[in-house]
Amino acid sequence: MIGLLAGSLNGAAMGSETVDFNADDTTATNTGHAIVAISIAAFSAIDDFKRRVDKLVREIRRSKRMPGVDRCGCRESRAAPSSRSARGWACPSRRPCARA
Repeated sequence: MIGLLAGSLNGAAMGSETVDFNADDTTATNTGHAIVAISIAAFSAIDDFKRRVDKLVREIRRSKRMPGVDRCGCRESRAAPSSRSARGWACPSRRPCARA
């Protein structure tokens, strides 16, 4: 759905028009972006949403890991280290949870 919006709304490449920039570094990729703001309150109570997300996060953290992976860690790109620590976000592991 996001890909459909990101391409069709702004005239960017979509589907078979897209360029594999890993294989072709000379052709313009013509990428598009869709930025959407969603009002959680329009769909459910904020506290209910937070409870459901917290439950899902706990389920993911308890799920079976790949061999050699102890815990799902946060990605460095989420926020600068100083921003993470200022918000109290811990990042105990830099190891990925899944294979790319």
